[in-house]
Amino acid sequence: MRKISLLYLIVILLGSCKDPAPKEYFVRPCEFVCDYPFSEVNKWAVTCRVWGLLKYYHPNITSGNVDWDKVLLNRLDDIRFITTPEMLNTELKKMLSAAGAYTYEKDKNWNDSLNMNRNLDWIDHSFLDEALRDELKKIASMKVQNPAYYSIGRGSSFTGRITFSNEKDQKTVNNSNLLTLFRYWNIVYYFFPYKYKMTQSWDETLTQFIPLFLEATNKSSLDIALLKLVSFIDDGHGYTSGSGPSYKESVNKIEKIGESTVSRVSHGGMERGDIILGIEGQEIHEIRDSLSVLTAASTQLAKDFYINTDIASMIFFRETDIIVSRGGRIQDLHLVPSAFERDTTRTAYSRINNHIGYVDLDVLQSDQVQSMFEYLSHTKGIIFDLRNYPEGVGCFDIIGYCIDEQKVPYLRFTTPDTEHPGAFYWSENHLYLPISSGVPKYKGEIIVLVNEYTQSWAEVNAVMFRTAVNATLIGRPTAGANGETCLIPLPDGRHTTFSAVGAYYPDRSETQRIGILPDIEVYAGMESILAGRDEVLDAAIEYLENKN
Repeated sequence: MRKISLLYLIVILLGSCKDPAPKEYFVRPCEFVCDYPFSEVNKWAVTCRVWGLLKYYHPNITSGNVDWDKVLLNRLDDIRFITTPEMLNTELKKMLSAAGAYTYEKDKNWNDSLNMNRNLDWIDHSFLDEALRDELKKIASMKVQNPAYYSIGRGSSFTGRITFSNEKDQKTVNNSNLLTLFRYWNIVYYFFPYKYKMTQSWDETLTQFIPLFLEATNKSSLDIALLKLVSFIDDGHGYTSGSGPSYKESVNKIEKIGESTVSRVSHGGMERGDIILGIEGQEIHEIRDSLSVLTAASTQLAKDFYINTDIASMIFFRETDIIVSRGGRIQDLHLVPSAFERDTTRTAYSRINNHIGYVDLDVLQSDQVQSMFEYLSHTKGIIFDLRNYPEGVGCFDIIGYCIDEQKVPYLRFTTPDTEHPGAFYWSENHLYLPISSGVPKYKGEIIVLVNEYTQSWAEVNAVMFRTAVNATLIGRPTAGANGETCLIPLPDGRHTTFSAVGAYYPDRSETQRIGILPDIEVYAGMESILAGRDEVLDAAIEYLENKN
């Protein structure tokens, strides 16, 4: 999500500074796997969990007095050859001893969110001995003093996003693969606000991926293991270094219709409506399946969209051989990349006809908003195209020209409780849209076009349009990846990201893994693709034409 400037927000702080209201904790059921009988995989899983619990709760580690990565790395070679529970208990006690002595003070402010999002049953349902169990549960019952070294708090983020700036680069040491897995898994376990939305329990994902990281012997195999792991958080913000959305040139060139992968454009030997059957000797369904397991997305529709852009990059931006079905006939094509013609007719706003306006939010800039409304002031409706990621303008620049109310709430957040890693609470900060006073108000209909390209900051804009002006949304569900992102530095010098805060409607209903659902759904069909039509825009025009 793009950083939201405080110049555009009115912040309402609930409660009094003299007598602050208690935190209201976020409680949603989360699935856990708690049984860990001794096995080769489970010895690593329990090591990961013990190391992570101590990292975020032991006072000497949270204060930054212990190089906790180094402690783990020093123990891994010995743990690798362990064959009994007793031997592992001995090694874990050495790890605990390396954390140092501490003064125990039980936290009296236990909360349901902690019970829901951080489960300790694995301690009692594992092969840990009684002394280790008691010590770990005691440490986990303490409150963490802020700022904690490994989760240093809010930074400058209004929403409560935490930062992990003290994580170290360990790429020159042995065993960094396991450190990568352990670091990432525990950060997600304790600080990812949508863990409860994952398809598969994050506990189960740990045991599934331990063999993959142990067997990763080179950069390529580690890259694949990491991409697969990140995909399991089911979050469209799950980027890794080099895998982020640099796909703007590949957008809207390939469409998935049913089980068919179809070209939307005529270019370089391809024609609109060509059904792609294979690329470089590999069948298209195999290509899609291989890309799917490497692609992080919040919804299947969004995952299909990312895969479509990858396929477009394969066939339009490099030399390749493909097989297509064109008009029912199979054809072999040799494609050589060539530049797409630049659309020189694209403008920020225009009239489709005398009574319908169109605004491209990918082009519109904030200093054009007033002139845009003046130009379109007498139309019966304006179509705002949000099938993009608006950089130069936000809904808050536009809303003030549409309504008179002074406070329009549009989002609530959940944020990690760094005093109780694993718990989340409802932020005391409510976000309101400021309203411009003294400007003429537009009285026509507001239509907003959305699809799976509408993600993150763009989804926030869709929420604002719907909440503030009762806009009609037309198109397909948005990507369902909401909330500011944070960066997770990995030991090998790379990084990954996830949605760092939970974003919800004012009534606390969800958008993550759902998307902003349009009022009128419109999907691509072969007929519109062959005709070169924009079916979503056509539906919006038809809707306005039929309005009284």
